Amino acid sequence: MSTETPDIVPFVSPIKSGVLTAAELAKVQEKTMQLLDKVGVHFPSPRALEIFAEHGARVDREKEIVRLSPELVQRAMSTAPRSFILGGREERFDLILDGSRSYLCTDGTGVHVVDPETRQKRPSCKDDVALMARVCDALPLVSFFWPMVSSKDFGRTAPLHNCHASLINTLKHVRGGTTVHPRLATYIVEMASVVAGSAETRIRRPPICANICTISPLSHDKHGIESALIYAEAGIPISFMAMPTMGSTAPATPLAALIMGDAEVISAMVLIQLAFPGAPVFHAVFTSLMDPRTGGYISDVPAPSYIMAKELAHAWGVPCLGGARVSGDAPELGWQSGFEVGLGAGMIALAGGDICGVMG
Repeated sequence: MSTETPDIVPFVSPIKSGVLTAAELAKVQEKTMQLLDKVGVHFPSPRALEIFAEHGARVDREKEIVRLSPELVQRAMSTAPRSFILGGREERFDLILDGSRSYLCTDGTGVHVVDPETRQKRPSCKDDVALMARVCDALPLVSFFWPMVSSKDFGRTAPLHNCHASLINTLKHVRGGTTVHPRLATYIVEMASVVAGSAETRIRRPPICANICTISPLSHDKHGIESALIYAEAGIPISFMAMPTMGSTAPATPLAALIMGDAEVISAMVLIQLAFPGAPVFHAVFTSLMDPRTGGYISDVPAPSYIMAKELAHAWGVPCLGGARVSGDAPELGWQSGFEVGLGAGMIALAGGDICGVMG
């Protein structure tokens, strides 16, 4: 049975909330550049080190540490586009990242599901990815599909199958590229080319984007960075996501953790802009907190943390993934879960993030 996919519904609000003043944002950027200049970032990729060295960065090849002068950072970031399109299978599903609206996306990528038939927890599989894509295809408020679980039945090639199952089950934009081996990244680019119909359309209206996570504190994944260079060369937009945990992998204060995460993201963006000026990139910093009693991971931090990350992305002149989230840390369904999810949904339009929600 086939159904008509409804038009997407973006969040539009004339009112945008803010936390930091222009002077405070400039100070945060200054501290980020100070961190990049004095401390540096770990890049365990020979290709990345070579690109940095060719453009005048201070590269310690033995320790794989790159230090970037403020002038180099600003010059590279000046070529990053403020707006671009994340394409859908039809133009009515295109996402225009120009700061005028916010789009809700799902979140990924889990490795277990509760089976809809047996109600038992089990490892996720490709059929689960396909089912979730079809459900999200029918939801007007979900504008962007990030595979919510992994095709664990395909082992190391799971990212390819996540992308494939998503593209054949939704007309919406798909987060198809993740931190994978560079060899797999070339196949993901080929899938995007087939769906787009041509290399020109793949660049103008890319049907997929990629997400590459940093490693806190101040480091990058070798395969992730080398995959990002492959995606950038093909014109596929990339979000770089830092997830510093206050009290463990990051300083214990929100602003300091934000600065460290920003340094990780900006260092990767600088690499991409040096290699491929004008390549579409977007910014994501999701701070979290270590429970000081148990050492446990607490993902749901106060809304101002997300808003500050959004403001910082826009201060750098790039779109952002973030601003608000439709999820929470409540241990069970009840008033806390309702409050966290409801407040997160209400903040989406006010926060003004380009892609936000991370629902799921």
